[in-house]
Amino acid sequence: MGTTASRGVLTLNTGENGEWTWFESPDNTLATIIEQCSNALIGRYIAVTAFDSGELTPTVEERAAGWTKKGTVALSPKTTRANVNALPYDNYDEWFVLTLPRTFDYDHGFVSYGEFSLVPAEQLRRDADPSWDKPSLDAAIERRDGLQKRFWATLNRIRPETFIADGDSPMTVVTRNPDVAAKFAATFSQS
Repeated sequence: MGTTASRGVLTLNTGENGEWTWFESPDNTLATIIEQCSNALIGRYIAVTAFDSGELTPTVEERAAGWTKKGTVALSPKTTRANVNALPYDNYDEWFVLTLPRTFDYDHGFVSYGEFSLVPAEQLRRDADPSWDKPSLDAAIERRDGLQKRFWATLNRIRPETFIADGDSPMTVVTRNPDVAAKFAATFSQS
């Protein structure tokens, strides 16, 4: 279930799914997270599953600093105050924030799907203009519902502390840590 808070023309969507709290913010980026919510990253490991919509291949310098890669997932060394600002990001990035270093199989991302959102799929129907093509609307609802089911199954399989995606869709942050959720809520509500 989700709630919506409007700020001007931009909207912050929030909700919960089991132990997970989620936020979607169209006016925040990974730079915002690093700058204002770095404590949610420090002392953790960042599994980068999308970098500019593709794979992140750590540079020689990043490998020397402790980055590794298995399959399509690049894994940072433990983040510190000294290295958190060096985390690589671009556009269409997806991070799994882990409390322990580990790798996992991952063959699909969500950040590259323009229609991906955690707002309930049926909300599309409630927001639709009456003139919209019903079969196209039904197909969009079905696609979003399918992506959401796959997303929650993926999160429950990988079990990160936090998931962050920044692409065409609003920035998406999902966490199961209540302290991290409170920090994101405060940061996003100020934007």
